[in-house]
Amino acid sequence: MFLGITLVGMIVALIVSNFLARGILQPIRDLVSASGRWAKGDFDYQVKITQKDEIARLEETFNFMASSLKERDDKLREYTDQQIMKSERLATIGQLAAGVAHEINNPLGTISLYAQMVLDELGEDSDSCKESIAVVMKQTNRAGRIVKDLLEFARQSEPEMRMLNINDVLTKAIAITTHPAELQNIRLLTDLTPELPDIQGDSDKLQQVFVNIIVNALQAMPEGGTLIVRTRMTEDSGFVEIEISDTGCGIPQEHLSKLFDPFFSTKGTGEGTGLGLSVTLGIVQRHSGTIDVKSKVGEGSTFIIRLPAEGN
Repeated sequence: MFLGITLVGMIVALIVSNFLARGILQPIRDLVSASGRWAKGDFDYQVKITQKDEIARLEETFNFMASSLKERDDKLREYTDQQIMKSERLATIGQLAAGVAHEINNPLGTISLYAQMVLDELGEDSDSCKESIAVVMKQTNRAGRIVKDLLEFARQSEPEMRMLNINDVLTKAIAITTHPAELQNIRLLTDLTPELPDIQGDSDKLQQVFVNIIVNALQAMPEGGTLIVRTRMTEDSGFVEIEISDTGCGIPQEHLSKLFDPFFSTKGTGEGTGLGLSVTLGIVQRHSGTIDVKSKVGEGSTFIIRLPAEGN
């Protein structure tokens, strides 16, 4: 009788063990198998849910995680494809711009030279003719500036890095733009933090960045206003921060995301190439820096440039 009871107990234990193995161990094996497939990138695979218990909740959680990973993976792949397409498009545009600029540059130089020669040879009684030649030269010089922008955009040359103080570079840029600001009745204020750490940079290219932004700010204030240039260290002391704020017309929100795109311009036809800010962004990025823009229509715009301080 004792042996019979023991035997029956063992049989019941085996049945219960088998049931538990199927009910608990098998779903865990399925999860392990699914994890292996997900690790290989097969996020379409889903674990089959056959029960309604704690294991089923775990399976649902794993399936939700796989769906989230798939969604994130799809977005990342889409973003990567877009960036690759954008890079290829910019490279093509750059090559085209360089070719066009070189083709235009030579005849422009010839036109300018001959116009100057004619202007020198005209007598004092040819004022009207001189005015016409002066217009030709003005438009030729304007075309030359456009060609220069195209070449700068296409060239994307590496900066010649050396130690420099950003306040010194800003002071030179401000000196260039002070007279135009005064002519437009614009107050140009500075708040430059003294004793900033040096940065590694190309003085000429950074000066070009600041002049581009300041000139854009002046053009946004045709009726006058205030332009403030500030420098400071970021809170983590890793970057030198340059802030250029104006009280101009501001930039519509829908334009902010396209502001640095090549050939995009909010100015009227013939008033700009749309390359200035694109070139500016390229220079800052080659200095391992960033540009942020905050703007509100009717209240003005603020450009914030961050450049890594020496040792960061």
